[in-house]
Amino acid sequence: MAEQSPLGTSMRGAANIAAEMRRDFQRAFQSQFDRAPMQDPVLVTLMHALAVQVGRVYTEAEDKFPWQVLDDLMNGLGMPRLMALPAQTVIAFSNLDRRERIGPDLSLQGMTQAGERMMFAPDVSIELAPTTLVFAAVSENRQLHIVPGAVLPGGIPWPPNSVPCGAAGGPPALLLAFDADTAGLGGLGLHVNTGAVGHKVASALERSPWILLGDDGVSRDAGTLRTTPTRGGVQMLDWFDAQAQDDADAVEGSVASVDVGTGPFGESVWVFPPIPSEKRWRCAPPRAYAQAIMALCPEDETAYIERRLVWVFIPLPAGTIDVASAIQGITLNAVTASNIEVFVEQVTFDRIGNVVAMRPEGDERRHLMGVLSVVGESGTRYAQDADLDAPSTAGRWRARDGRIELRPARRASGRVDGFAVLRLLLCDGARGNGVEPGAITRITGSLENVTAQVVNLSATRGGASPPSYSAARQRFAELLRTRERVVTVADYDITARAFDPRITAVVVDPLSEIADGALRAVDNVIVRAPRAEFSDPDADTIRLRDGLERHLARRAVLGRSVRVVVELDGR
Repeated sequence: MAEQSPLGTSMRGAANIAAEMRRDFQRAFQSQFDRAPMQDPVLVTLMHALAVQVGRVYTEAEDKFPWQVLDDLMNGLGMPRLMALPAQTVIAFSNLDRRERIGPDLSLQGMTQAGERMMFAPDVSIELAPTTLVFAAVSENRQLHIVPGAVLPGGIPWPPNSVPCGAAGGPPALLLAFDADTAGLGGLGLHVNTGAVGHKVASALERSPWILLGDDGVSRDAGTLRTTPTRGGVQMLDWFDAQAQDDADAVEGSVASVDVGTGPFGESVWVFPPIPSEKRWRCAPPRAYAQAIMALCPEDETAYIERRLVWVFIPLPAGTIDVASAIQGITLNAVTASNIEVFVEQVTFDRIGNVVAMRPEGDERRHLMGVLSVVGESGTRYAQDADLDAPSTAGRWRARDGRIELRPARRASGRVDGFAVLRLLLCDGARGNGVEPGAITRITGSLENVTAQVVNLSATRGGASPPSYSAARQRFAELLRTRERVVTVADYDITARAFDPRITAVVVDPLSEIADGALRAVDNVIVRAPRAEFSDPDADTIRLRDGLERHLARRAVLGRSVRVVVELDGR
């Protein structure tokens, strides 16, 4: 007999089983007839076919069965499963003639270089509006530099140029002017392209206040906006003098109920909040920059920039350098989009109400992101299998190994549902990566802007498949050891390693810092991983950092915050 291998790996393959069957046959033939058997191709084929069938039985016993038992334990304990991650990109809309709100329920379609169809959806809700970026410049090192994105009359881009500016002597700042409709910048999505993912200028913009200048061109507290990351990592702007906007207010639609995680491009997209009528200010060019702005403007277009526009001033932290060269472009009506697709199917039950299992589209390369809804024949929503509050007669569903298992609802008369309708969210995982810029061009949903066009500004990145069986075993061990609480350094260590097996070391440094005028305790968690383990280090480390930070924060002791830093070893 072949030597047994550890649990979770195949001990007996079809080739090994077939070879052992041939050896056993040769020994038995030699013993019976005292001579070696002749080669018989028909007999070899039969042995191979039988070996394939036996090999499948070994695979079920050694891999599938332990996985299903582990899955049952994790499901019964209510432990959340790690799902696949969708690829992300930045999309921008053009040819707009009216204001319209879109959200994650809008479907977009792109094509890979191999001609394969990929579906995408916006990560958050934004307002599409016929708004024009009239002026965009960076004040840095006593110079005012034009940055790409703004246009002159006729859609002509501003020519690259820089002029001396006395107001540029302090920390750098970004200055923007918009020609907007009566609703102002409310709900507008803005993409600031800083080139590399995780660029220091993008981080500086995240830490900076965004200020709407008043009617007199002066910044005031009432016009100050602050940043709150939301779904997909998109930067949502909130009024500084109001309560922070809840993510649910910015993300609408049933698709938004499933978290797509922080993507590589979220930090480069900014969404303005609704603008109250009393804050829809317009002003002439700010007095401190007016002379430099006029010097940059072509002589025959001075009236274009002197009129009253919506001006936004963004002072960056002191010490931020190379801002003008880092900002490669600014695009309006932009938002991030992830490789997700709504899949709807009706599943028919038999008359006695047996459990039915189905794999969406029958394609193992597509991954389940989440279950939006399961509704039975009677119109009642089905509950998750681990829901202890649902009545015993309720229909139930569960996700297992890429499949959906359904148990029909049973009515008071004893009759069971004849069918259930599933609405699932699917993604292509790593297959969604690498869709080239300009390849997402089709809007499959309906828009009031019938002439609207869409295009992706960046290649898709950040998609990943679900974790393997071994990772699930480690997560189950984490659950048993920590009971979903992180208190000690050992708890942080096993929880981080279970979240991502690529992590090789975990260092926890307890700190105290002042935030919002109060002293708070912060656990600074530094995790290390080999760079070679990441196919796209820039994108993957952002998702690892933010995902692990949320994972640990949900398990941290009340009153303590968690901050995660990812360090990659090697080149």
